[in-house]
Amino acid sequence: MTYLNKGQFYTLTLENTHLERPRICKTVKSVIMVVFRDDKTIEDDAKAWEFWHGRQHSLKQRVLDVDTKNSSGILCNCVEEISLNAVAIRWNPTDQPAKVSLAVNCLSTDFSNQKGVKGFPLHVQVDSFEELSDQQTPIHRAFCQIKIFCDKGAERKARDEERRKDAKVKKKSDVELYHESNDRSLFYTMADLRKCPLLFNPIPEYMHYTQQAKIQNFTETSNEFNSKEDVLFLPKRLKTSSDYGGTKENQRVLLYVKDEKDEVFTALLLLSPTIEGLCRAIEEKYRISVSTIKNVYKKSKRGILVKMDDNIIRHYSNECTFIIDIKKIAERDNNLIYDIIMSEIEIQ
Repeated sequence: MTYLNKGQFYTLTLENTHLERPRICKTVKSVIMVVFRDDKTIEDDAKAWEFWHGRQHSLKQRVLDVDTKNSSGILCNCVEEISLNAVAIRWNPTDQPAKVSLAVNCLSTDFSNQKGVKGFPLHVQVDSFEELSDQQTPIHRAFCQIKIFCDKGAERKARDEERRKDAKVKKKSDVELYHESNDRSLFYTMADLRKCPLLFNPIPEYMHYTQQAKIQNFTETSNEFNSKEDVLFLPKRLKTSSDYGGTKENQRVLLYVKDEKDEVFTALLLLSPTIEGLCRAIEEKYRISVSTIKNVYKKSKRGILVKMDDNIIRHYSNECTFIIDIKKIAERDNNLIYDIIMSEIEIQ
């Protein structure tokens, strides 16, 4: 069992340990996914992911994220988000190991309304395929069982288990029940290569793109899957734009901001998820003309300062929280000119 913190990036290393195995080509495609343990049916998996997705603030909230900048050994532009709970990468095992920086964005207890439940057992599973092979099954499948916590709960859980283990050692009882803690977790090889994973895609435009373009890409270029039956997608009724509050350009986003010294947040309602929509919302709440705002910056939780644009704002979900800093930087035509810095914060 590996304990992880929700949203924290960890490095997954993929390495070729079968050097003697004859290879058809140099390139391998590995699909990294978060799935439920084998004792659940496909229907149960679908219901659990649907329940989780219904509780998210954004329809595009992903289960699994990859930080490409902090990854290495991946072929250029070869990271595909094939579903909300899976990504595919291409790498060359004969060249170097692939190191993938990934984060899991769900808790083990996110799949039930019941209080005090232990949570669903989850696996990080990696299916690897040879690019030019005609095989419809992976050449290798491996998994690692994980449990996800919030607020640095993974470290607390590990410390608690160490304390319990030390107590058992003193009493000389049940010591064999505890594994030695390690800095890294090894994946176990799976014998069953035929079982199809559930790739969760509830958004209609994603569904269409994945089922048509992605599966076509698999069959025509890499031959991992040759029919829609080889990968199971969650069926869902087709939704209209009214289900999502309008078209993509007209979706409203509600952000919470406050001054660093304040205790109460101010709500900014963006009528459109664009930089103009954000500036209009700031103008409405802080009585600052849009024409006097020179730059709007985002400061990430890691302290990285980035100039905001429409693409960044589109990724924010309702009720994201920020510290807002309105800086006077110049004066022009008797009007003050401002820079806006919005620092991401997480409410504990």
